[in-house]
Order: sequence, then structure tokens, then C-alpha cells
Amino acid sequence: AIIERFQRQYPFIKLIRHETNQGVETAVKTALGHTTGDLLLFAAADDFVLPYLFAHAVPAMRDNPAAAFFCSEVVVVDEAGSIIGFRPVTIPRSTAGYVSPAEVRHAIRNSDNWFIGTSVIYRRDLLAEIGFFDRSLAVLQDAMATRLLAFRHGFYFAPNVLATWRLIPGSLSVRSSLLIDDNEKLLYKAKVWIETHFPADIKDEYGRLFDRRLRFNFARSRLVW
Repeated sequence: AIIERFQRQYPFIKLIRHETNQGVETAVKTALGHTTGDLLLFAAADDFVLPYLFAHAVPAMRDNPAAAFFCSEVVVVDEAGSIIGFRPVTIPRSTAGYVSPAEVRHAIRNSDNWFIGTSVIYRRDLLAEIGFFDRSLAVLQDAMATRLLAFRHGFYFAPNVLATWRLIPGSLSVRSSLLIDDNEKLLYKAKVWIETHFPADIKDEYGRLFDRRLRFNFARSRLVW
């Protein structure tokens, strides 16, 4: 009912229904089949964007045609809406601008958790070039896509808080991080995917880094939750 009310006010909104709930992955795949725009944002149901996200992203992507996607800082809030932090903790650059593939290769040795999904706006043709998202990677689909695109094309980063990430106990990312057996399978899938898809000059080094960092994140989540 809420969506239909917005549709009456904004005719460009399109509501696409599945007869039964088929999950997020199928919903995204269905939506991609209906998209016509050059830029794509995948908005999670429990997150929201802030004013001026698109006002920053659209000209940035227009003026930096090499960038595969736009991303920004986000504010992290809890279930009650209270601010509990900001991400990324380590930003790839202190001023707004393009981060080239060469710069990605250099900076990623120290940190790589720059791409918070709520703020990521993809260039459709380059996302399509890698097959959009690989469903076999489950919760790592967007993480692998952004990293592969960053190594191939670079990205644009804005050090402005332009989106919100709600971190709650029942979220998919938290639930997934607590399943130890599933985590080991996911780590193996990520290892194979990096070996298969990432550029030859970086895949071995980055594969080891990603594995270590993801294991740390899983362990931290189990301590927190």
C-alpha cells in the first residue's frame, strides 16, 4: 500500500511482484531484467539513503567515466536508530575523487572494507560485464563484485555521509556470520572465486588478504552478537 501511494505521486516508480517470496537474490535478478538506467542502486530493506546521495553520485559518475561505481561514507545505526559508528573506518582517500586500479592495488594492502552497499551506485554496463552478482557467493555477492570492479576499473569515493546502514541482530549479514560451518564453505567459495575471476597480478596476494580479513570479521561478529 505504501509503494502504491508513492507510485501515484511519482509515476517513474515501478512495483514488480512475485506471487510467492523467493528471497532477495531472485528479487534482484528479476529487478535487473526491468532496469533501463545507466546507474543502479541496490537498496536493502533495512537501510536507507540520505539526502544528496544522488546529487553527489550522478555528476561524479558523469565526470569520471572510468569509475565502475560510486560509494561514500555511511553512518551505522542500531535497531533504535541511535548512531553507533561510521564506515569505512579507513577511507581510501580524504577528498572526493576517482581511485584508479593502480591506487586500489596499492591501498588495498592496508584496508579494503571501503564499499558499504547502501551507498554503492554501479555503472550498469560494467556490472553487467562481470555477470552482475554470483548467487553462489551468498552474502559475499556484492563484496566480490565491488572488489573485482575496483581492480578492473577503479571507483569514485566521496568522504561524505550519504547513506545509513542499520546493524541489527536479525539481519542477514549478522545471522550469516554466526554460522561457523557455513562460514568455512563461504571462505572456500571466495578463495576459488578470487582465483578464477580476479586479475592475475593481484589474485594470489589479495586472496590471502581477503581470507584473513573475513575470518577476523566472522570472529568479531561472534564476539559481539
